[in-house]
Amino acid sequence: MPSEKKQGDKNNTDGINQHNVDPATVLVVEDEPTLLDLLNTLITHYGFKVLCAASIKEAQSIIQQQGNTIAFMVCDVNLSDGSGLRLANWVNNQQAINIIMISGEPDANDIFRQLDFEILGYFEKPFQIRQIVTMMQNRLNAVSAINAEPKTVERQIARQAIKDTGSV
Repeated sequence: MPSEKKQGDKNNTDGINQHNVDPATVLVVEDEPTLLDLLNTLITHYGFKVLCAASIKEAQSIIQQQGNTIAFMVCDVNLSDGSGLRLANWVNNQQAINIIMISGEPDANDIFRQLDFEILGYFEKPFQIRQIVTMMQNRLNAVSAINAEPKTVERQIARQAIKDTGSV
């Protein structure tokens, strides 16, 4: 059964998810139990909702059940039951989930240049969790700005109309 944690410390001072909004959901796929637990704890601390999978099969099951609610997948390249890259390719064809790959292989960066699908980022182990969190937050901020843009344009048009007519 996948483990799940809700929004982290509401008093965190990192500037992440301090607004009263639902936390973005992150699926972490890692077959090393200690690292999976650590990623779960740290990403949750930064205000994200975390779903955990220790295998490709478990990750696919979670995505099939909750894919439309998952914003990000942080996935190890080498998993005990197969390639994290194959999982990422499958995810890319199933859902609009931002993919972040992690790997302990120093030459994995060359592999990512040859992918025929897009990933949001890649981090070589050991990595700073703050880097991954910042990447996810930047993506969320960019999406928020894009979604807010039409309202901003509508307000500017309304303001100009008020100026032009002199009435409300």
